[in-house]
Amino acid sequence: MSSTDDCVFLGTASDSTETIQLPNKIPPYSAHSSARRVQSTQALLDQGVQRVFLSLGGDGVFAAQQGETHLEPICKAEMRNATGAGDAMMASLVWSFLAGRDLAESCAAGTAAAAIAVESEETINPNMSAEAVLARAAK
Repeated sequence: MSSTDDCVFLGTASDSTETIQLPNKIPPYSAHSSARRVQSTQALLDQGVQRVFLSLGGDGVFAAQQGETHLEPICKAEMRNATGAGDAMMASLVWSFLAGRDLAESCAAGTAAAAIAVESEETINPNMSAEAVLARAAK
């Protein structure tokens, strides 16, 4: 099998592409090998993407930027409704970037927001707030 057999064309990144979040269902990003994750994310970084976040489902999130990678475990949560977890994570990643947080802090905030999102039966958890995300990320 060649290295391109399981690739998905995502288009070409431009100089203005800051962040890409990829779901854990798209090969090669779903690969369990950490070396494969690094190789896959580096290909996107080499195209000019500034930060790449790979959702690993129950295994957390893998993130990369030039010269740095980070693996953040999931933030434990009592699942009530999975709706909105990915949206909450992406919103938190953008919020973290705009606030100047580093890669590890961004990942922690993203998994914290996703955890808060799934703990409510409502589509949007009424307990979601910047303060709640930061407190949860600090645990």
